[in-house]
Amino acid sequence: MSNQPLVALIVVAPILVAVLLNLGYGKIRFSKYLFIASAFALLIIVLLSGYGYHWFAGHPIFQGLRLSLEYVFTPYHKFALFILSLLLIFTAFAASVSVVGKPGVYYAFLLLCYASTAMAVLTNDLYHLWIAVEVASLIIAGVVIAAGSPGAHRATLKYMFITGFAGAGLAVSLAILLGVTGVANISDAVYALSTMSLEGFMPTIYMAYAFFVIAWIYVAGMAPTHPIKADIYRYSLPHAAALLQAQAKLMMVAIGLIILRLFGSMPFTRESMLVISLITAIFGVVLALMQSDLRHVLAYIVVSHGGLVGIGLSIGTAYAISAALFQAINDIIYMGLLFLACEAIILLVKRDPAAGLGNLISKAPSLALFIFIGSFAASGIPPLNGFQSELMLINAALSVGLPEVAVVILFVSVTTFIALFKSIYEIILRPKKVESEVLGSIPNSLYASLFILSVLCIVFGLIPQLPLSFINPMAAEVGLAWPH
Repeated sequence: MSNQPLVALIVVAPILVAVLLNLGYGKIRFSKYLFIASAFALLIIVLLSGYGYHWFAGHPIFQGLRLSLEYVFTPYHKFALFILSLLLIFTAFAASVSVVGKPGVYYAFLLLCYASTAMAVLTNDLYHLWIAVEVASLIIAGVVIAAGSPGAHRATLKYMFITGFAGAGLAVSLAILLGVTGVANISDAVYALSTMSLEGFMPTIYMAYAFFVIAWIYVAGMAPTHPIKADIYRYSLPHAAALLQAQAKLMMVAIGLIILRLFGSMPFTRESMLVISLITAIFGVVLALMQSDLRHVLAYIVVSHGGLVGIGLSIGTAYAISAALFQAINDIIYMGLLFLACEAIILLVKRDPAAGLGNLISKAPSLALFIFIGSFAASGIPPLNGFQSELMLINAALSVGLPEVAVVILFVSVTTFIALFKSIYEIILRPKKVESEVLGSIPNSLYASLFILSVLCIVFGLIPQLPLSFINPMAAEVGLAWPH
C-alpha cells in the first residue's frame, strides 16, 4: 500500500478545474483553453500514476481493517482511464467548437462526469462507490439539460425519477453489508463474507444483492430502464453522448466486478444477471431497428451492447470477464467515434443526421470513411476490434455450455449491422439531386479525433493482445467457475 498523490489527482483535479471554470463563467476563451489543457493534464496523470493500493484521508490499516479512502490502480485501471481521458480530450475539442454562449458551467459538468467515473472505477470503498453513483446521476442531468431541447428536458425528468430509486437502493445495500460485515472497505467485506458464518443472514445478503443489481441496471441502462437511458444519449449533444456512454460502460464494469467479488459464488446470482443482460441486448438492438435518425440508432445500440458486456460479467469466468472488459473498451471507442461523427455531420450540414440527408459521401468522403469504420467495428466485422471482443464473448458462452447465449450474441451483431446500415444508407449513400445546401466546416481537431479512434478500432482488432495484456490480470483475479 502507498498514498501516491497522483492517483488521487485523477479524481480531485477535474473537480478543482470545474470550480475554476465556474468562477470564470463569463470568460469564454479562458474556459475553453482551461478545459482542453486540463483534459491533456488528466491523460498525463493517468500515464504517470503507479500501480497498487493507495490510501488517502485516514489510517491505512488499523487492527487488520482498512479505515481510509482507498483507490486501486492496476494495469486495467490505467488502460481504462487512458481511453476515458482520450475521449475527454476529443470531447473538449468538439465542445469548444459546438457550444456557444458562456460554456464554463457546461465544461465543468463534463469534467465532473469524468471525475465521478474515475471515482467509481478506482474506489475500493462501498461508501464512496455510492457517492460516485449519486454524483454521476446529477452530472448527467446537467449535461443533458444543456442540450436545451424539449426532448432533453423530458429525458432528464424521467432519468432523475429512477435515480431516486437506484440511489436509495444502493444506499440500503451498503447499509446491509456494513451491518453484516462491520466494514466499508470492499476487500475487507469480501474477506468477511468468505470467512464468517452466514447462517441466518442469507435472506439479508440476497436483499443486499438485489439492491446492488438495481444500481447496476440503472447505471448501465439495462432492462427495464433501457428506453430512459437511450433517451439520455439521443437528446444529449453528440460529443456529450460520446462521454456519457463511456461513463456508463466503465461504471457498469466497476459495479459488476464488485457484485462478482461480493456475491458471485451465491446460487442464482449470476444467472439472474445473465437473464437481465440477454433481455437488454435483444430489446436494445430491436428498438434500434425502429429508428431513422442516426443518433437515435446509436442510443439504442449503446444500450444493447451494454447487455453484451453484462453477459460476459454474468458468466463470470476469467475468460468471460476478459471478454466483457474488452467489449466495454471497444464499445467506448467505436461508439465514441460514431457519436463524434454525428457532431461532425451537424457542423457540416447544420441539421441532425436523419433520413433524407443523403449523399454525404460526396460532401465529406473522409467523414464517410470514419463512419463506415465505426459501423463495421460495432457490427463485429473482422478485422476490427468489435469482432475480437464479440468472438471472445461467444467462446466464453460456449465454454460453459450456453450455446443459446452465443446465438443471442450473434443475433445482436447481425442486427446491429442492419440497424446501422439502414440509417447510414439514407445519410451517406442514397443519391440526392438537390445539391444547393450551404455547407459548414468540420474543424481539423474533430477530424483528428475521428482518425485516432478509427486507428484504435483497427489496431485493437489486429492486435487484441495489446489491450488484453492490461485486462487479463484483473479478470484472472476476479474470475469464478460457472455453476453447473
